[in-house]
This record gives sequence, structure tokens and C-alpha cells, in this order.
Amino acid sequence: MKVVLSNTIILTALIILGATFYFGLNNVSAEETNLSSNDTMIVEVDLVGFTSFVGIWVQDHVYMGNLTKRTLKTNDTYVNINNTGNVDVIITPVLKENSNEIFNYLHFKKRSGDKLQKIGNWSMNIEKPDGEDEYKHDWFYMRLDLKDYNKDIDEDMLGQKAEVIFYAMPNLT
Repeated sequence: MKVVLSNTIILTALIILGATFYFGLNNVSAEETNLSSNDTMIVEVDLVGFTSFVGIWVQDHVYMGNLTKRTLKTNDTYVNINNTGNVDVIITPVLKENSNEIFNYLHFKKRSGDKLQKIGNWSMNIEKPDGEDEYKHDWFYMRLDLKDYNKDIDEDMLGQKAEVIFYAMPNLT
């Protein structure tokens, strides 16, 4: 009877141990057994347009046509300009140093009905681009007028050129 009792105790212990082992394995979390379907991702965004910056674009080259002895002026020349920044700007054209002196008589006006003003004395405002636009387009007119030029021009002078610098500053008003 001792042997049967001992065998019963051993058998009971083995059943308990087996059940513990069986249920223990089945209760292991998915994380511990690498059966997880979870994954991660990185979310990224660029926050742009918060820093104020000034930017403009103006035509690289403008041919103003012929200036004749009879008229001493060119026709008004239409010139494109864009505000590519994100603030309203004031544009002021000036001649680059050591430019041909006849271009000191370059005049500007914003619209065809406006009064012409000499280079260095004229400025124009351009609003910042609206919403999703990359730039705000505008234009002005330019004319070379030599009626007040005091030196003699004794011969034809073809291909006369000067560099005009367009200074752009934020319009803070």
C-alpha cells in the first residue's frame, strides 16, 4: 500500500507539474514569443514660411530700342518683376558704380499714366505672394531720356549697356 500511495503521489505530482508546464506555455505573452504584429513609423514634417525673407526676380536683360537725335528718348519699356519672398517689399533701382553716364538719365514709373522719376529717386512696392503662390508678379516701365544730358553725342553708339541693381527691402508699413 505504501508503493501504491507513493506511486499515486508521484503520478499526481507529475500531472500537476505537466498541467502547470502546459498552461504556463500557453499563457506566455505574444511579446515574449515574437508573435507581435505591432510596428512603428517615424512621422516628419517641415515647418516652412515662418521665417521672413526678402526675394525678388527681375528680367536679366532688357533691350530698350533706339534713341534718336530727333527724340532724345526711348519708348517706355515694360519690365517684369516678381516678389519671391514672403514679405511685402520696396524695390529701388540704382546704377552699379562706374556705369555708362548716359544711364544716369534712366527714368522709371510703375504704371503708364504715372510721372517718370529718375533712377535713384524712384521706388515701388510689391506685395508678398498670396497663399500658395510662389511669387507675386508686378511690372513697371523704364525710359532713357537724354533731353537734359549736357554732353555732345557726335556719333552713333551701338550696344550701350549698364547694370542696374534692384535693392529690395521689407516694407514695414
